[in-house]
Amino acid sequence: MIRKVTRQLRQSRLVRNSGAMAFMQVAQIASQLLAVPIFAHQWGLETYGTWLLLFTIPSYLAVTDLGLTIAATNDMIMNRARGELEKTARTYQTLRRAIMAVGLLVVTLAALILLLVAPHIVAFAQAATGGHAPLATLLLVCYGVMSLQLNSVIGGLRASDRWAQTGLAYAFMFGAETILAVTLVVLGANVLGVAFGYFAVRALALPLFSLWLRRTAPELVLGPSRFDWGELKRLARPALAGLSLPVGIALSLQGTVAVVGAQAGLAAVPVFNAVRTLSRVGYQLTNMVSSAAMPLFGVATATGQRVKQASLLIVSLGTCAAVLIPVLLVLSIFGRDIVLLWTHDAIRPDQSFVTAMAVVMVLNAVWMALSNIMLSINRHESFAWLYLLLSVASVGLTWWLAGILGPLGAALSLIFLDGVMLAYLIFAVARSGLFTRTDFLRAGHELTVRGRGLLGA
Repeated sequence: MIRKVTRQLRQSRLVRNSGAMAFMQVAQIASQLLAVPIFAHQWGLETYGTWLLLFTIPSYLAVTDLGLTIAATNDMIMNRARGELEKTARTYQTLRRAIMAVGLLVVTLAALILLLVAPHIVAFAQAATGGHAPLATLLLVCYGVMSLQLNSVIGGLRASDRWAQTGLAYAFMFGAETILAVTLVVLGANVLGVAFGYFAVRALALPLFSLWLRRTAPELVLGPSRFDWGELKRLARPALAGLSLPVGIALSLQGTVAVVGAQAGLAAVPVFNAVRTLSRVGYQLTNMVSSAAMPLFGVATATGQRVKQASLLIVSLGTCAAVLIPVLLVLSIFGRDIVLLWTHDAIRPDQSFVTAMAVVMVLNAVWMALSNIMLSINRHESFAWLYLLLSVASVGLTWWLAGILGPLGAALSLIFLDGVMLAYLIFAVARSGLFTRTDFLRAGHELTVRGRGLLGA
């Protein structure tokens, strides 16, 4: 019976995708838990705060693909499900060449600014980089640009039904970056050395992923060029809407870090970052299921399987309830003690701040689970622009509140942002027409039958 259950689970794409996402999330969480205390102790809070500010650059560069990667990947998954291979290849090659052109432009402009025109803009990092702040910053720019190229390759792999495999490979790459960075810090490297370490791993990973795609899905990359300006224009509307999502995420995550540093001091940045890292554990655990469901939801929508669509939403929200409620309770009671133990008393947050960030975790995780459903079928325009507007408002609110309350002020501004987004996503999904009450009833019945079958086995 155990073998039967194991075989059934292994045959489920959602289980395989979730397993890969779980491995990736565990790798990221473990890396974060390992890196924070080591960086803080070896470098001190001032240098560590400088590194955190510089390392926001790759997150900001995520917006320079203009949302094309998200829109194109969703389209490729649905096109391939309908058997439209020629259209899938045209979309991929259009995406790849567009991202390469954008990356070349970004690196050229960054090199001119940092090395020739205005190297003084990173003067605050000179001490932490041994006097090489422009070079360290340029390395992180190149790291961010290569990340964009890698994301487009991963989009092709995911469209070729390699979601689980790419998740595992990405987790190994992420872990390698963190292990190398921690090793360099322990050996006495400064910010420049660690920046070069991140750059080197990503520079090796990009050609390896590209070779993998060429061998597993040659129809996407071989043959005559299929770049199509018409395809690029068609993707423009969902892409530009999708662009607001990484911009909003960069503002709410990295922009908030910068404002906390400016208003509460550099030493407050590691405090905010450590608690946010801890609180995002719950989000990362739930996101592995909702993200794993995205390609399956796209396929279900493309092939008209409405009950399967409802089932995927039920599983995503059920995972949120099962994970977030216990984590919220633990952080609300023991959060400060956990941070003290984790960082060996190097970082000492107030419990009220930890509790507020736990609330942020719940709100953010639930609305992101709902947004992934809409995003998987390129119907994110209804909320993407709102998120960007609210993210800007949240950063402005943080500027005011952080000067008064420190990191707690930033947490309160994020509660405002994620609370409004959750309310709107509930409204948007209800009005989407993707589900009916009958779909949910049938989906609930099917899930119950499957669950009883597994328990009986």
